[in-house]
Amino acid sequence: MFDEWPESVNDGSLLSAVFIDADLDAYKAAKNFLDMAGLPNPQEREFQRAYNVHRIYMPQGLTISFLHRHVSSIPWLLSLGKKEVAPVFDGRKIVHENVLQPLLQVDLSPNCCLEIVAGRPRLPMVYNDLLDMKHRLAKDNVHFYFMDPEFIGSIKDPDGKIVPVITNRRAVKMMKGYEPGTAGAQDLVFGDLRTAFEDAWRSGRADKIRKVFSDCSRNESLDNDDPEKILFRYWKDALQRSPTERQKEIRQAAILYERRLQGV
Repeated sequence: MFDEWPESVNDGSLLSAVFIDADLDAYKAAKNFLDMAGLPNPQEREFQRAYNVHRIYMPQGLTISFLHRHVSSIPWLLSLGKKEVAPVFDGRKIVHENVLQPLLQVDLSPNCCLEIVAGRPRLPMVYNDLLDMKHRLAKDNVHFYFMDPEFIGSIKDPDGKIVPVITNRRAVKMMKGYEPGTAGAQDLVFGDLRTAFEDAWRSGRADKIRKVFSDCSRNESLDNDDPEKILFRYWKDALQRSPTERQKEIRQAAILYERRLQGV
């Protein structure tokens, strides 16, 4: 088994982080995914490290996330050692019109989940807007506990109405009595792309997975006002406003990883 371990279990790369935070099976599955997608292993500062999730920000307007189930030390201590699963890991099961649904979601091991999520334009929100969304979600037993305007994107429903969506699943968790809902507007917008990702994954063929990423590149390259465009690199706009440290970190990681992909 030891010859299957990473060459360095603590080299700062994404795969070593998956290994440390999840397990060997997750590491192997994550490596297999990157290999099939033709993606190099992101090195330190080329991906975002956060509590219970590591993210790659792709030039195709996609975010690739590796969620892991273990609660980090501080939340574990605050819960007096009672929590075994991080809320963000259970949060992957939330289906709601106001929570952005992944294009692909696959369990890599009992301790790790892969998600590919569409980048969406950010929607300006003030505190009262966030509070309204919190109350609306609470009616469906979803707790919007990390109310940050950075996490709010937008989609359009079939009538052209703007629907706010929480893009970061670290911001929500299931409450007692939660039952999965629906996300019909999102299904209409992303349904074909979601099916393409799921079919490519099930096929186990690298060429099919890479073709979906290529199709995503073409979509992201459309003009922002093109009605066919559904993928946006929202992080490119981070420095056009008053950026937070998180926005700066994400934008820098996206730039550095794109340089790797271009062989710069």
